[in-house]
Amino acid sequence: MTTSTIDAAEVAKFEAMAAAWWDPRGEAAPLHRLNPCRLDYICDQIAAQFGRDRRAPAPFDGLSLVDVGCGGGLVVRGQVLVGANAIAGEWGHNPLPWPHDDERPGPACYCGKHGCLETWLSGPGLARDLFTHSGRHLPAAEIATLHDADALAALQRYEDRLARGLAQVINVLDPDAIVLGGGLSNLARLYENVPRRWGSYVFSDQVATRLVPPLHGDSSGVRGAAWLWETDESLATRREKPHDL
Repeated sequence: MTTSTIDAAEVAKFEAMAAAWWDPRGEAAPLHRLNPCRLDYICDQIAAQFGRDRRAPAPFDGLSLVDVGCGGGLVVRGQVLVGANAIAGEWGHNPLPWPHDDERPGPACYCGKHGCLETWLSGPGLARDLFTHSGRHLPAAEIATLHDADALAALQRYEDRLARGLAQVINVLDPDAIVLGGGLSNLARLYENVPRRWGSYVFSDQVATRLVPPLHGDSSGVRGAAWLWETDESLATRREKPHDL
C-alpha cells in the first residue's frame, strides 16, 4: 500500500495564495526581498562543502544539481512566451499521457491532483519509481550512475514516460528543439533513447524535433531565474513607466 505525506490543508493553503505568490509587490514581497540573501547562503554552503571559490567565474562547474520539480518554458523566434495566465510552458502539472494500468491514478502531487508529469519525471519521481519496483531507497543522481538490473529498468521506465510527455508537447507545438534542464539533463542516454521512443506517440510519420542538452549545463534554470531578478530600481521604473498595451 502506498502512503502519502501530503497534507491536504497545506495544499489548500498554498493553492489559495498561488495567484499572488510571484508578485514582487504583493503579499509575498518580503520573500522576494529575502531571496538574494537566501541564495547567497545556499551558494556559500555549497562552496564550503565542495571546496569551491565563490569568486571564480564558474565556481560550481562540474557539480550536478538535481532538480526536485518539473516545469518548462516556450521560446518562439527568440522571445519567451508568457501567456494570458503567465503559465506558458507549465508542463509538469499535466497528467502523464497514455498511462499504463499500473500508472493509474499516479502518485499524489502537491497541487492536489494525481499523476502529474512532475511526480513521474522529477528526480524524486525517479527515486520513488525505483523504490516501488525494488524496495531500494536511492537518490536520482546515484541511480543514474548504476548499471544493475533494477536501476536500468527504472531508467527505461523513466525514458518511456519522458518520451510520452514530450510527444504530447510535439503534437501540440511541433517545436524545432526541446532543451532539457536540471540534474537529470546530465544523463547522456536520454538524448538517444527518448527520441527513439517518442516516435511511437507523435502523430507524424517522421519527427524532426531535436532533443538537446542545455548550453550552460544543468544549472541553466538558475541562470535564467537570475536574469529575471528585478531590483528595486527596475521595479520603480516599471511603476513610473507602465508597459504600453
